[in-house]
Amino acid sequence: MCRTGEPGAKGISVLVVEKGSPGLSFGQKEKKIGWNSQPTRQVMFEDCVVPVENVVGQLGFGFKIAMRGLNGGRINYLQFRLAEMATKLVVSRNMVRTAARALDENWPERVILCSMAKLFATDECSKVGFM
Repeated sequence: MCRTGEPGAKGISVLVVEKGSPGLSFGQKEKKIGWNSQPTRQVMFEDCVVPVENVVGQLGFGFKIAMRGLNGGRINYLQFRLAEMATKLVVSRNMVRTAARALDENWPERVILCSMAKLFATDECSKVGFM
């Protein structure tokens, strides 16, 4: 993304700059405290010429393209949260059903299973209600 026009969102465009293009260089890999699975480096452009064919979309549409990506990421984050909530509910139901069966069939570990089911289901389902 770079500024190709007026100040503000309408002056931002997206360009594809091929690795090895004259004027394109990269800094050293940054040392980070967390998220080390994604390397971070400075990208430097010095007198880098980019052909007009390398514009993604239209000039001035870079902000809109970026927002589409961010909004997609928000949806993905929401899907993860829904999956997490559904998992907590299914596990809670299974623990309660197992404890109920243990109680009905007089299993030796019925008291422990009932206590565990109560603790887990109460805690996790309360979290789901407040997520």
